[in-house]
Formats: sequence, C-alpha cells, structure tokens
Amino acid sequence: MKKLILCLLLIAFPILCHAEDVFRLASGEWIPFTSKHLKHYGVSNHIVKEAFILVGVKVEFGFFPWARSLMLTKRGKWDGTGFWSPNTEWQDTLYGSDPIGEIKFVFFHRKDYPFDWK
Repeated sequence: MKKLILCLLLIAFPILCHAEDVFRLASGEWIPFTSKHLKHYGVSNHIVKEAFILVGVKVEFGFFPWARSLMLTKRGKWDGTGFWSPNTEWQDTLYGSDPIGEIKFVFFHRKDYPFDWK
C-alpha cells in the first residue's frame, strides 16, 4: 500500500506543483495604447500579452495613475510597468525593454492661419 501511495505521489507531484507563470503589469490610461476600457486593454497591452504567451507566461494588467504604477513596480508590488520613455525616473531601479513601437507627435493648425514652424 505504501508503494502505491508513493507511486501516486510521484505521478501527481509534477501536476500539483505546476503553476502557470504570471507577469503582473501595472499601467495607466493612454488611449488607444493602454486602457482598462478597451478590448485587449489597448493595442500596446495586446502586443505585450501576445509576446508573453509565446514564451508561456500569462499577463495580468492593473490600471492605476501613472505615478502609482511606477511606484508599485519599484516597490515590488507589481512585476512591471509600461509604457514609458527612457528617463532617470525609473532607469535607476528598473530594466527597460526594447521599444515595442514608435510614436510621433505632430502639431496641426488651420491652413488659413499663417504660422511659421521655425
């Protein structure tokens, strides 16, 4: 009987111990890139989630004000935060990934309004 219990434990142990890897990502609101109100939590979060799925890691998202997302990550309450530009506010304590996209900011003005961009 003891051998049967031992065999069952040896068979069941890997199954019982298997825990899915989960990466918890804190974020702010920046529509359409990241938002708790959008499908897939926004386009950037969708890209991140799909990348993690490829390596067998599940992603959970939490939405907070941006400064709180950064603070929660620095204190180890959340595993990471996105989506930031490189700066000294986080580079001293956190690693940054390669860029997952590029954003260009432009100005628009009415054509009938003379404006010198220089």
